[in-house]
Amino acid sequence: MDNPITITITVSQCHNLRPLKGDTITVFLRFEHTQKPLGDSARLAYKTGEECNFNHSLSLSAIQGDTSSIGSLIQQPLVVSMFEALPKDKVLLMGQGCLDLLPLFQGRTNYFHSLPIHPLSPSTEDHPVITLDLEIVASAPLLAPGRADRYSLLSLQLHSLYSPPEQWATSPACTTYTFSLPIPTTEGHEPILMPNGSYRPKPIKDLSYDTHLRWSSLTGVSPLACVIPDRSVEPSVPDEEDGELRDKQDLEFRVEAETGKPRVVWNMEKRVLLGEDWISELKKCLSQCSELPIELVRTSPPPPQKGGKAKTEEEPSFSYHGVAFVSLSSLLYPGTSRITGAYIVHPYTESEVASRTQCTNSYVLGAQTSRSSAASAKVKQVKKSASSYHTGLESATEETAKEGEGPVFGRCYVHVSLELSRPLIQRKNLEELSEHVSDLIPPRSAMPTRIGGAEKAVRGYQQQIQQVATGLLGEMWTLFGDELGKEESASELEKRRIELQYQLNVTGRFYALKEQLKHSVVSLVRDKFQNKTAFKSEEEKEEFLSELYVHLVDQMHTGLGNTLLSSQYEQTPPSVQEPSLLKLFASEAIANNNYAQAAQYYQQRVAMRRNSADFWSEYGSFCMLVNNLPKAEECFKQAIACDQHHVPSLLLFGIVSNLTSRYEQAETFLEAASAQDPQAIEPWIVMGLHYEASSENGSNKNAVDMSFRRAESLYTRDQPKISLAIPKVSTSKVSLMSKDTRHSSREGLLNSKQIGSTAGTLADTTEVGEQEDEDKKQVALEEGLTTSRDSLRSEAIETCEQIPIVKCHAKSIFMVTAEFLLERNALTFAAMALGHHLVGCEDGINSEYETLLARLALAKGDTMDLLLHAKRAIALDIENVQAWEIFSHAQYLMRDTAGAIKSYERTLASTGELLDPHLVYLRLASIYLEEDNYTKSKEMFLHGCRHSPSALTWLGVGISCYRMQELGEAEEALAEANILNNLEPEIWAYLCMVCLRTGRQAEAEQTYRYALKCGLNDTRLIHEIEQLTDELQMEWNS
Repeated sequence: MDNPITITITVSQCHNLRPLKGDTITVFLRFEHTQKPLGDSARLAYKTGEECNFNHSLSLSAIQGDTSSIGSLIQQPLVVSMFEALPKDKVLLMGQGCLDLLPLFQGRTNYFHSLPIHPLSPSTEDHPVITLDLEIVASAPLLAPGRADRYSLLSLQLHSLYSPPEQWATSPACTTYTFSLPIPTTEGHEPILMPNGSYRPKPIKDLSYDTHLRWSSLTGVSPLACVIPDRSVEPSVPDEEDGELRDKQDLEFRVEAETGKPRVVWNMEKRVLLGEDWISELKKCLSQCSELPIELVRTSPPPPQKGGKAKTEEEPSFSYHGVAFVSLSSLLYPGTSRITGAYIVHPYTESEVASRTQCTNSYVLGAQTSRSSAASAKVKQVKKSASSYHTGLESATEETAKEGEGPVFGRCYVHVSLELSRPLIQRKNLEELSEHVSDLIPPRSAMPTRIGGAEKAVRGYQQQIQQVATGLLGEMWTLFGDELGKEESASELEKRRIELQYQLNVTGRFYALKEQLKHSVVSLVRDKFQNKTAFKSEEEKEEFLSELYVHLVDQMHTGLGNTLLSSQYEQTPPSVQEPSLLKLFASEAIANNNYAQAAQYYQQRVAMRRNSADFWSEYGSFCMLVNNLPKAEECFKQAIACDQHHVPSLLLFGIVSNLTSRYEQAETFLEAASAQDPQAIEPWIVMGLHYEASSENGSNKNAVDMSFRRAESLYTRDQPKISLAIPKVSTSKVSLMSKDTRHSSREGLLNSKQIGSTAGTLADTTEVGEQEDEDKKQVALEEGLTTSRDSLRSEAIETCEQIPIVKCHAKSIFMVTAEFLLERNALTFAAMALGHHLVGCEDGINSEYETLLARLALAKGDTMDLLLHAKRAIALDIENVQAWEIFSHAQYLMRDTAGAIKSYERTLASTGELLDPHLVYLRLASIYLEEDNYTKSKEMFLHGCRHSPSALTWLGVGISCYRMQELGEAEEALAEANILNNLEPEIWAYLCMVCLRTGRQAEAEQTYRYALKCGLNDTRLIHEIEQLTDELQMEWNS
């Protein structure tokens, strides 16, 4: 239970108090909050020169965490009025001040405040304002620690109405203007009222409160005291606003209206505290209808009687009923907490309000009824009942429609701001990037220097010396192995040397060693001494041989010295293409519809670790994506051969066997998978789907029910509080619908242009022919369904269509299994599992279900279904970041670049786990690059490099830097991309252009050759390189 909190406010000393007459004055304080009196202080006689200390305390109460009590505490200030006690029990109001209790909501429990007491009217004399020293102490924080993030303070600021109708200039002085704003939360809540708007014929700039915000609905308080400290009307910048009238042609009109025309001024602020339930309801309402109607009512006094006196009993007349539509959709963007802008005021018509807000009862008619009671209690100038108010509004609407065939309000607009203390949806801030690209490049060992010429010949000779020495040591060990290591005399060592030389000559080993050295010596003479002609004299020959002998002996000693050391000439750099990196490359290729290259990456991963069941299983899942079932079956067989307990491979092999109509084999492997992991629900669900797909006329009904009930028992044991969606219709109906879903899913895969065209390149001709035959048999079998089965399927579909679309958070066993199958590209069984969830979901469709359907459509390449399900998932849960991610991909695939940019940026700003953050960075950066926004493209590519570096991300960084003429960083990024993938022709092409820009013609020519060798076929890049060479007046050597 929440704890009650006591807020004690102590008034201590008073400063700058000055008697109006004489030297003595008797004063006292009166306190009021939410128009309720809180008592008076003791009367204090003050004499000039003495201290004025009231020492008065009062208490306010609130309940910790209670939205209602805390909201009433901070919505209106504590009004402090200072009175002078006069003779005969008369009092004179000297001034007033308003204490804002907002710091208590912000977490403070003890603070001091100096409260100014403003006079009733501005004084012409230069005297300091009277101030009171206050101490505010709360017994406990208004919001419990750790729960402050569950509340948000909504502040509505109504500034002014500009360019009003000309008829208002002749209105009586007591005409009032009131704005009403409904809170888009639960129905029946009292709307926010902004009364007491004052008509100004001309802009007045000499009053301070024209630029400061004031408290709303404060009656009997001086205008100067109504000013909220440190809250003023911020200057408007049309380019940064969210409202209307932001075009260039509207700017001149707005400047003229805000500087030289009449206006109606409010400059008020109203606060509403939103609790956790209100925030959830607000997000739900805004996701369904983001526009909010703000109604304007102009109230005129009753006409005077013939004698000149006004009718006191009649109610005021209502005219000029208008409405402005404020779009709050920006509040659903992560991190957005403020909306401000100018909004055009239209004549109020129920049909337009109903069509734009979709909530006539709660937002319009209900607001009118609540306004009547609120206005009668709070606004003295507008005394009316609910019925008369409603009637007045209707008559005002009719009058508005009659007075002008065109727009009655002209281009009248109101400036409104709405601010939240914390955003409805929190924003995830991206990590700050370093200023230099080189800081993100990981340190790598230096590449070995490629040697040639004389140095290569010398090192070759040294290596041959090492091999000869190693061979001689082997011969000595063979001949004298037992005697080596013993202390022997010089004569014995000489005898052993002669014996070794004799054995080498007898066996021919000595001749072989000389022949082994001959080639290296010839290369050394040719490359080191570069002597390729015959000697002219015997002396020249002897001199050359002497020099050669000395050099060979020196190099022999160097080579012998390195014999027992590790070879420093055969070092190779470590491979940067780790299995995880190859998997990333494969996912990039799949996203770009380059399935042949993706297959190569998966094959490289398998070649690295042939005994890895995970690698074989992932390769098989890829083959299922491209509908290459024979190759997928082969991969799963290899995975099972590597690890017979690998459950995903057992499951997927069983699914492939089911798709190829080998039901007994499928049952064997599915039972093996369930036996390996009896506590997992996926094997049992897949087994039930297999029994259902392979049954005829519901023959396997008992097996299907057993499998699903087993999975249900396992799931409820782990999550006992979640109600599972187990179908409660007959198995025959579900089976027929699942088969139809299976047929449509397979048909979609087979007819996909992108996937179908790639399947032929990945499979052999024989395998494709066999697969086509099996597919024809399966389609023929499914086309032979009887009329009764079609009627049952239609009945099941009709049952599904009647399920309400509401937001539910229950995650059924079928959704868990469908997510598992989608990750492994078993699309047919995933569609069947989702069909079961739809049939058995009693609480309606939720956002997660629509997200899975969108993922299924994305894998199948069906962009229309993808866009449809992504939109429905977002409508059900505006904070579903995965739905936003998929929706962004849908817009990208449909070439809606403007929408894709907004959706991708929102996805990255949202909190939550993404399906593939790397792809989001890559595609958003590529869009920026296409639109020549190189600064943002570089930033996004660098974020991709920080998250998961690849050749494409570094290539994007290099291209962005090159376009911005940052050639140094461009070369660093392109070099890193080349290390990760040296077979990408575009990398070599941009390296060529960087070398051309930096004047390195030889390197440019070499990189251009590599680009052509790797298959550069981008005519635009080729033309750019040729144009650059002509511009720099360079010519290729060949």
